[in-house]
Amino acid sequence: MLRRISMKARGSRRIMGIGKRLQRYLSRPQPTESSPKRIYGTENVTSHIFNRKMSSASTLNSEERVVGMQKILEDFGAEFINIEDTSGGCGAFFHIHIVSSKFEGMALVKRQREVQKMLHEFIHDVHGTSIKCKTPAQHQKEIEDSRKE
Repeated sequence: MLRRISMKARGSRRIMGIGKRLQRYLSRPQPTESSPKRIYGTENVTSHIFNRKMSSASTLNSEERVVGMQKILEDFGAEFINIEDTSGGCGAFFHIHIVSSKFEGMALVKRQREVQKMLHEFIHDVHGTSIKCKTPAQHQKEIEDSRKE
């Protein structure tokens, strides 16, 4: 019985608190014609969305993205490049497999970050990417292991 009373009291306090806030809201002065209107940032948000400059890669189709990524990775000095659009051609998800001797001595995460920096123009608005960065020795071992199976 004591617990029920405390629950009722707690609930009534909560209702009283909402009532006080509502009273304060209703008692504040209403804006007039001459007072400045508040938009609470919606104007800035919509103008930012509609006036945003589109990057050159955001208008590219899937094939153009793949060609651009391949060119950048070839300039990097990759010995093997395989880029697949696994989203059915819409360009939402890419699997990127790169083999380069420049990855020697680099941690896996650092390799992937370097590739992401290079390809940022092409992958920043893509839903997802899967990046495999391997050294030539790792790639050769992977090929040999797949032949054994």
